[in-house]
Amino acid sequence: MRKANVFGPAAVFYVLLVAATLIVASSVQGTVFMEENWEAGGTLPNARWNVYSQCGSGAWPVIDCSHTYTPGCCLDPGGAGSGKAAGVIFATYGFDYVSGGLTIQADVYLVSTGYQYTEIYFGLLRVDDPTSPTSPWGCMVHPLEFSVLMCYQKGSANQRYISGAIYSDETEHNQGLPPKTGAYTNNAWNTAKIVIRPDQKVEFYNNGIRLWATTTATIDPDYNGMKFCLYGQSAGGPARADNFFIATELPTPAVPVTWGKLKSMFR
Repeated sequence: MRKANVFGPAAVFYVLLVAATLIVASSVQGTVFMEENWEAGGTLPNARWNVYSQCGSGAWPVIDCSHTYTPGCCLDPGGAGSGKAAGVIFATYGFDYVSGGLTIQADVYLVSTGYQYTEIYFGLLRVDDPTSPTSPWGCMVHPLEFSVLMCYQKGSANQRYISGAIYSDETEHNQGLPPKTGAYTNNAWNTAKIVIRPDQKVEFYNNGIRLWATTTATIDPDYNGMKFCLYGQSAGGPARADNFFIATELPTPAVPVTWGKLKSMFR
């Protein structure tokens, strides 16, 4: 005598759907190396972040929980005043971009008013100490001290620029992203993203739109494992940063499994 199936079709479909959902979800998570949203507040420096300032002349970075730009806390890199700048370096460990690529993401906020020395740039260093006395640029951190970086800058006449660069293992010099005037929205948060692909070519994004990608040049693997650095200055108005995120390059999401697809498998 044939026994009745204790699991009805709906139950079978539900189990398969849950399993498929878990598989899809696990395929797009990647490995998260670092997240920082500053919501814990506190002061700098701390166990995760070292602080430096341009020759000590700029206001040091602070975790700002009193601003009006968005609820919660964010990073104020300081440096109020013309020509003064400051920043932070992630102090816990460096990041591997050779094994499987890397995604670096941050939210940036620049105001529309004020003087031109208002900027945020971030990326991975290619020097151990960018403010070393032996640095050819003295106390300030120079873009050439990064293996990869992305910069949001308010230029003269309150223009808006996004630029980026890599230190290439092929050409041994920075290959730059041509400035994109007006490419970011001022008085608002913008999401900046650097994607180091597994083939070591690099892509730059603003608010989900790809601005530029290297065609042949690749990031120099000799600087793999270096620290994350954010540098900024606020001469005439605030420049803020928030929601840092560093992870392995996320693969393209799989096509979601729906009830219709599951049902079709049993027809």
